[in-house]
This record gives sequence, C-alpha cells and structure tokens, in this order.
Amino acid sequence: MLAKDPADRYQSAEEMDADLQRVLENEAIRIAIPLHFKGDGAAPGVKAGGVVSHLRNEVEVSCLPKDLPEFLEVDVSAMNINDLLHLSDLKLPAGVEIPELSHGRDSPIVSVHHARAEEVDQPTEEAAAAAAALPVAGAPPAGAPAAAPADAKGAKPAADAKAAKPAEAKGGKDAKK
Repeated sequence: MLAKDPADRYQSAEEMDADLQRVLENEAIRIAIPLHFKGDGAAPGVKAGGVVSHLRNEVEVSCLPKDLPEFLEVDVSAMNINDLLHLSDLKLPAGVEIPELSHGRDSPIVSVHHARAEEVDQPTEEAAAAAAALPVAGAPPAGAPAAAPADAKGAKPAADAKAAKPAEAKGGKDAKK
C-alpha cells in the first residue's frame, strides 16, 4: 500500500513490529508455533461434567525450515477428569524437537478438571422473614424511647437546654432583670 502522505507510512505499532531471523536450509531454527486442540466435546471427562483448560497456546520447537509444522495438534478426546497432558505427550513430526524437554522441563499443556460451581443463595420465605425482623443499622433497639427531634433551625435538644439553665441562675450578666 502506498501512502499519499509521508506521515501515514507507519499507521500503527503492529505494522512496525517485525522479528527478523536468518533462515538457512541446513540450520535448525527455533520458533514458537500454535497448539490446536481437538476433541474437547468428545472427552469422557467433559461428558462427566468436567472442563478443559488450555494451559498453553503455543510451544517453541526446533527444526530445519523444511520440517517446520504450521501447528501442533493436541487430541484431548481420551482425557478424563483430573488428567493432564504434558509437552512429552505431543506427537511431533519427524525432525521436530521441543527444546524445553531437552532441558528437563515437561510442562503441562492441557487439563480436564471439575467445574467450579458457585452457589447462589436464593432467599426463602423464612430467610426473608428473619431479615425483616433484624434491626436496621443506626435505629434504636425495639422498645427504646425515640430521641427528641432537633429544631429545624439547629437548636439544641431539650437535654442540652436544661444543662444551660443553672448558669443563668447563678446571677451572671444574663440573669433575670
């Protein structure tokens, strides 16, 4: 695509990203290739209520360019609940190796496990009646006298007014005239 404006040459970061690797036909290359999973619905573990978890989506392989597969297929159709497939379980084409295995790392790639079910409590009539009987936060306990409402202008409640009267009775400036 030719850009009319020189500023439009690089339209996004994805278009600028490039991994360059020299490829010689007689030298092995290392590259990550995708894993394609098949047989999820046919697995006995899935039919028994299990769930398939893909723990990896790709794997790094080492091979000659002529032997490079487009993807590796992972068949999970025989997996039961609590089964795991590891890198060593992959069927590799001739000439293809997984470097992780040569370093002693046999990572899991897929598992079948029990589905986690969250219990959602449905309120029953008894639970709703019990909740209605609970006191509301900040409300006085049942049978307690209600507090006197404050005056709309922000006057002190009656209890504070009684405490202020003894000061006037002592004969201060504001005593009775």
